[in-house]
Amino acid sequence: MLVEKLAYDVDLTEAVNKMKSTKRKGNICEATEYPKSKDKNYAINHGVMCGAFGGESDKIPSRIAVPLDLLSLDEGLYTLVQTTECRRKVLTVIYANESPG
Repeated sequence: MLVEKLAYDVDLTEAVNKMKSTKRKGNICEATEYPKSKDKNYAINHGVMCGAFGGESDKIPSRIAVPLDLLSLDEGLYTLVQTTECRRKVLTVIYANESPG
């Protein structure tokens, strides 16, 4: 998956907590920006180095629960990028598909 490195710098846990406290109009969240992670290893732990040139960092990162807010500005895109589990699971939730069982 090709994405900007910025997609891995967003701290989704803090973002979801922040968005829960902001007011929403219908299905639109009023938050206009996401908080950057203060942890230097946040991006690495969420897979930013996977697929790096030369294969030096192709180890699979540990499974970390990444929160998903369907009403967020990115509609779950950052969660899809940062998840260290199967991305199909995230897409199943985003598109409200039936679980494969």
